[in-house]
Amino acid sequence: GYTIQGYNGTNRQLAFQIKDQLCAHFDCLNAEVQYKQPNFTVQIGSFLDRLEAYPLYVRIKRFLPQAIIRPTWFPNKPGIFEWVHPVEVVDN
Repeated sequence: GYTIQGYNGTNRQLAFQIKDQLCAHFDCLNAEVQYKQPNFTVQIGSFLDRLEAYPLYVRIKRFLPQAIIRPTWFPNKPGIFEWVHPVEVVDN
């Protein structure tokens, strides 16, 4: 899948400030801080493909110019994409 990375760097305080900004703007999505020595990474959202992540990426890019869409791995848990509505196919 894909996620949107809002920050990647060594500044812990800045990472948590960016996480708080993302949570304030997009409270329905779970922003998280991950630490892999020596870097902190702030990520938001879990998307099946890059195109699905793009609308949120454009909105985040307005106040976090360093944001990027990046590939990621996440577990295939039941309900992880509950907010995704299935598309109805209509035969004509």
